Amino acid sequence: MHDLIQEMAWEIVRGESIDEPGLRSRLCHRNDIFHVFLRNTGTKAIKGIRLCLPELEEADSSWNCESFSKMFKLTFLELNNLIIHSGPKFLPDSLRNLIWSWYPSRFLPQSYRPNLLVELIMNKSKLVRLWDGKQDLPYLKTIDLSRSKNLTKTPDLTGWNNSIFSMLRRMATQGISPKCNEFSIVSPGSKISKWFNIQSEGDSLTVELPPDQNSMWMGITFCVVFAEHENPTTVEVPDFRIRCFSEGLSPPCLNLTKRGHIMRDHLWVCYMPRRKFQDTTRCHIRFLFETYYSTFSMGSLKWSTSFNIVKKSGARLVYEQDLKELLNETMNIYI
Repeated sequence: MHDLIQEMAWEIVRGESIDEPGLRSRLCHRNDIFHVFLRNTGTKAIKGIRLCLPELEEADSSWNCESFSKMFKLTFLELNNLIIHSGPKFLPDSLRNLIWSWYPSRFLPQSYRPNLLVELIMNKSKLVRLWDGKQDLPYLKTIDLSRSKNLTKTPDLTGWNNSIFSMLRRMATQGISPKCNEFSIVSPGSKISKWFNIQSEGDSLTVELPPDQNSMWMGITFCVVFAEHENPTTVEVPDFRIRCFSEGLSPPCLNLTKRGHIMRDHLWVCYMPRRKFQDTTRCHIRFLFETYYSTFSMGSLKWSTSFNIVKKSGARLVYEQDLKELLNETMNIYI
């Protein structure tokens, strides 16, 4: 049924312009996308482009990124497993999702303003740096520059961390339980700060909740160190997932899904609001972090355990006065 609905949706989009893909609002078929960039037929009608090739492919030298200069309304761009020889000189400021593996240039276009970005994923890129100075990134929730070996300078994320702090404060005070990927932070690192006063080796730890139901605690923040198995899968574009399970809470209370191999130890910092625990009577809750790896088999995505390993974990009960400290801890990840 899902495939049928998807096919119907594609036919509706195709009906926007039978002969010229550049006049359609969305492009997701390989031949249509190649047509637009090889013939430079991009237009302002295009709002979304998604190209996910199953294997690494090298584009023809006539692939023309100049087409981006005509896509003023483009909000979603995903190019995966495509090698392009020359990068774009222009990217539309309207972009909210920029997902581009193997990005070919050392820099983003100088004229590009990422103010509307929600998701920035550019793994295995040739980037040396993203931008100079500070950028106002009020909507940014995900950033991934993994396996970008030429990266010499991490971006100034001060504005991003301030927005995370504001979001955590709002969630805690209003008892909101958003999706995990709206405020998770992932970064290279192997050391858990002493600020996380509950620490444990391995993939589990136990948190003692205050017995007083009127206590002013607002939630729990976690810091997890994970790494790739010594013998990772040979599949070129895997995904991996960490799931946090806890006694008395179902389904998994936290999820992190990430694309690509992990070349070294990484930290995952995340927050769970108090309302998650409102139905439990337990005072001691054990949290277990399990890892999974995905592969494509017979045209479908399959998850298996456990090519990634959790080395150690930390946690802390968060009170109102702790939120400012939590901001400092997340900022220190990038220093």
